[in-house]
Amino acid sequence: MSKIAIVAALEREVRPLVRGWATMRVEDSGRTFESYVNDQAVVVCGGMGANAGRRAAEAILNSVQPVLVVSAGFARALRYDQHVADITIPAEVVDIAGKKSFRTLFGRGRLWTSFQVVENSTPPDGLQLFDCWAVDMEAAGVAEAAAAHNVPFVAIKSISDEAQFKMPPVGKFISADGAFRTAAFAMHVALRPRTWGAVAALAANSSLAAEKLCTALRSLIEYKTVQGYDLQVELAKIGVEVAP
Repeated sequence: MSKIAIVAALEREVRPLVRGWATMRVEDSGRTFESYVNDQAVVVCGGMGANAGRRAAEAILNSVQPVLVVSAGFARALRYDQHVADITIPAEVVDIAGKKSFRTLFGRGRLWTSFQVVENSTPPDGLQLFDCWAVDMEAAGVAEAAAAHNVPFVAIKSISDEAQFKMPPVGKFISADGAFRTAAFAMHVALRPRTWGAVAALAANSSLAAEKLCTALRSLIEYKTVQGYDLQVELAKIGVEVAP
C-alpha cells in the first residue's frame, strides 16, 4: 500500500507514534519541515493554525504520493458528552473563518477549524452547533491541500480539553508561523500562580490525548482500520484500489 501522510501541529501530539522512526526534511515555499517516516507512513509537524497545516500538507504531498492524507492532533470538545482522549473522526470539516467545508473519506458529524484558540463551547456567530463535536485549528488547511491534489482526506482528533474546561491563555504564544513559544509561555505562567492548576490539567489531559490519538493512528497505519472504519473498503467506494 502507498504511504499514509499524517499532518499534525506539534511533535508532542504524535510523539508516542513516531518514537524510533527515521527523519527526513521536506520543503514548501521556502519553509523546511522535519518529518518522520517508516515503510507505511510519513508524519509531518507543521505548526498550529490552518495556514501552517496547509503548508505542511503541501510539502508532504509534493514529496510523496500518499494514498490518504490525515489531519491528526488535539481538539476541544464542543459537546458535554465528549471527554478527554475521546477520538472524533468527522464526516465534514468546516473552516469557520472562510465558511468553507470539506467532506472526509469517512466519519460522523462535523469538526470546526478555527483561526484562533477557542476558549469555550459557544458556537461562533452565524454557526449552529447541530452535530459539530469538536473544534481544532488545522484540519481545514490540511483538507484544502489534499483537495487540491485530489487525494482522499480524513481527520482524526483526540479531545485534549472538554467543553467546560477553562483554557489558560495559550493563544498569544502562537507565533506567526504556527510555532508555540514554550519558553515565553512558561515564564508567563511562572509569574501567575492562578494559572498553575489549569496548565497542569492541560498538560495531563494532553498526554492522555496523545496516547489515545497515537493508538488510533497506529491502528490505521498497521491494520488499515480505525474506529470501525476499514481504509481499503472506504477507498474502494470512491474507486481507489491500492496494493495491500
